[in-house]
Amino acid sequence: MKTKGFTLVELLVVIAILAILATVSVVGYTTYINNANVAAAKQELGQIRDAALAFDITSGNKDGKIDSTEVVIPEDMKDTCALSSDGLVVTYTTGTGTNAKVIAYLTLSDGKVSEGTYPASGSTGTGTGSGQ
Repeated sequence: MKTKGFTLVELLVVIAILAILATVSVVGYTTYINNANVAAAKQELGQIRDAALAFDITSGNKDGKIDSTEVVIPEDMKDTCALSSDGLVVTYTTGTGTNAKVIAYLTLSDGKVSEGTYPASGSTGTGTGSGQ
């Protein structure tokens, strides 16, 4: 007697292999998206820094330092960038509400764009963004 089809063990092995491949794919895709978000954040914060420095130079200060009053976050960036409460950091946030996460920040005192969350306490910088 010859039966057609697959055994239960064969089906379970195939399902396990597909699950492993799916897991690897999702992890790789998530890493790719996170890296792309960080690159976009650094680029946009760099543009804010360059514009603030250009304003500083054209206004006659020429000290190479950016004051928080010189930073105006463009309308198209206000959903991702915010000036922090201490006025020295512009943060780039991804996600909304409780899922919001700061992925990069611009320190105005030295003009450096960094990856991650600003280390000083009390400087969350999350929100809709507010230019000075």
